[in-house]
Amino acid sequence: MKRILGLGFSLILFVSFAHAQTAEVMVSLNEQFFDAVLDATFKNLKQPDFPLSDKQGGKCDEKVKLEREMNGVKTSVTFREGKIVAPIAFTGTYDAPLLSCMDFRGWAETELQLEYDQSSNTLFARAKVKNVQVNNIPSFAGGIVARLLQGSIDRKINPVKILVLDKLSFIVPVSVADGSLKMNAKGLRYEVGQNTLNVYITYEFVKVE
Repeated sequence: MKRILGLGFSLILFVSFAHAQTAEVMVSLNEQFFDAVLDATFKNLKQPDFPLSDKQGGKCDEKVKLEREMNGVKTSVTFREGKIVAPIAFTGTYDAPLLSCMDFRGWAETELQLEYDQSSNTLFARAKVKNVQVNNIPSFAGGIVARLLQGSIDRKINPVKILVLDKLSFIVPVSVADGSLKMNAKGLRYEVGQNTLNVYITYEFVKVE
């Protein structure tokens, strides 16, 4: 955990002069941070997968599995010209009509678009597929799989939670004052910087009773 934080998670506190009991915290997430998170996910958790389609009762279970790397393309998060680009490597199975089950592999180029929902105080990312390359199956089937994959990512994966404000509130002990303050996360704004995603979280200090 210390290695992950050291690579990609920097925390800077800015005190608002307009109100002495509020502060703004900048959380800076860079490419190394996301790379470490992906490494930990693939090494320690169940391999991510999702249905390719909603078809039931076929010859095989149509499914897409995310891979850490495939055909030289690595699943990652990168920053380019103010955009968040996320290539995704995958393998899967397609139940081709009148044919047998087909195993395929490939990669998808996606762009992550950020959304902040004030009602749930949650920062989401929505993956928009820009291009899909499918290998190991006939070209006619590859085109069908590409279209199914784009629709399935939108239905089964989007949106992805990035930060939930309710989980970011915490208590700060102030021993010299014989008490504690709670930092309540009240809102956020974000910007895509050079090689980083900067999230600015507004905190309100409240006495713990």
